[in-house]
Amino acid sequence: MNLPDKFTTFNDSSLSKIPIVLNGIRNGMCNPVMLWEEKKENFDNISEFVEVLDILFSVGKITMDEKRGVLEYAD
Repeated sequence: MNLPDKFTTFNDSSLSKIPIVLNGIRNGMCNPVMLWEEKKENFDNISEFVEVLDILFSVGKITMDEKRGVLEYAD
């Protein structure tokens, strides 16, 4: 995980990408692959995207409906 420190600015950290992912999910349920395709220009690579998803799952901001295969915003 790329966190801000004296060598990494906030804008270059994974934390700065959280709103990008949340905005994509807040608009409705979203398939992770479709979300990646929609937002990939904001990420250096897919690993960075997955790191942001991990952060959001860890803090309880998103959930995954495995039956439908979609990410959902957790209120």
